[in-house]
Amino acid sequence: MAKLTKHARGFIHDVVSYIQKEKHVHNDQAIGGLRKLLSKVSKDAEDDVTARVYSAVPLTIAEKSLIQQALIKISGRDIALVSAVKPSLLGGMKIQIRDWVVDMTFLKTLQNMSHILME
Repeated sequence: MAKLTKHARGFIHDVVSYIQKEKHVHNDQAIGGLRKLLSKVSKDAEDDVTARVYSAVPLTIAEKSLIQQALIKISGRDIALVSAVKPSLLGGMKIQIRDWVVDMTFLKTLQNMSHILME
């Protein structure tokens, strides 16, 4: 099982704490309070956006800055950037923000070409 992030651990802690504190509250009230807590956590999670950038070689500080500024301009919100090196990508880069993925790697290009040729 994957290790929980700091935010996930905090969320679980808050939910458990709320349930323990509200044991005496009527069930409907507890559910309403839990719904408010989940809405707040969900809103906070939407505001916390991290772009993960994977490349075959390390990116320079200038390249990271350009990518981050472009993503901020496109999305209209503040975006943190985390980069990782994956030599298996062969070249290019892959950018992932939540469930949005732009894969511009040589590996993906080769996979697409192979798929087309096999049809």
